[in-house]
Amino acid sequence: MTPAVPSGVLAIPAMPPMPATPLPPLLQGRRVRLRPFTAADITDTYLAWLNDPEVVRYSNQRFVRHTRESCERYFASFDGPAGSANLFVSLRVAKPDASERGEIPVGTLTAYRSLPHGTADVGILLGERAVWGQGIGLEAWRLLTDWLLTTPGLRKLTAGTLACNRAMLTVAERSGMQREGVRRAQEMIDGVPTDIVQFARFAQPAAAVAADAVQSQSLIADASVSSASSASSTSSASSAAPANGRACAAPAAEPAHVA
Repeated sequence: MTPAVPSGVLAIPAMPPMPATPLPPLLQGRRVRLRPFTAADITDTYLAWLNDPEVVRYSNQRFVRHTRESCERYFASFDGPAGSANLFVSLRVAKPDASERGEIPVGTLTAYRSLPHGTADVGILLGERAVWGQGIGLEAWRLLTDWLLTTPGLRKLTAGTLACNRAMLTVAERSGMQREGVRRAQEMIDGVPTDIVQFARFAQPAAAVAADAVQSQSLIADASVSSASSASSTSSASSAAPANGRACAAPAAEPAHVA
């Protein structure tokens, strides 16, 4: 039985959750290749990335000493009902020696998808220092995020990074993401309180998103006025909702994912 909606409260129809579209076996860019991360990718090289202080300088991974067992547990978190919506991606490039065929892993990407909300929070780890400064991270980021925005039900991408992480700021901005907010002095870097900058990119044009937001606020305001009018017409002993009551409470802030 569907519960009755209280008088004066805006009823927002439930949207069907987006399907968990799996990553294709290969996403091919000009120089990069993205494949699903597998257990075979948990190598000594991968462990070395995670335990390299310079690689994880701006990540909370710097507080953890990684082992093969800890990596296997993390990999397992992407399997099963709880993690099946999320993506763990191996970032690869062609072998540097043109005479050799094949590819080598140089990093990873993740996408944590919220199916009910139609969002995905994206992160990247470029572990192989030899490819730093060549635009590999930007190309991989664009390849994954552009694909994500074509998947059914995905309406918004998000990402967050420390304000001192200039490389990641550049990747976010040059990939078409917009600055959405700042969490002031959120984390400590070398003893200095540092901001986290939040980015977002929508599947539809920004103007359309803004128009939808204005329309939603207008509907909520109309519902509040209606609720206030209804309350004023009843006796003082009635249990009418407050005039400024909202249809639903804002969710608690979630921790930012630091790329």
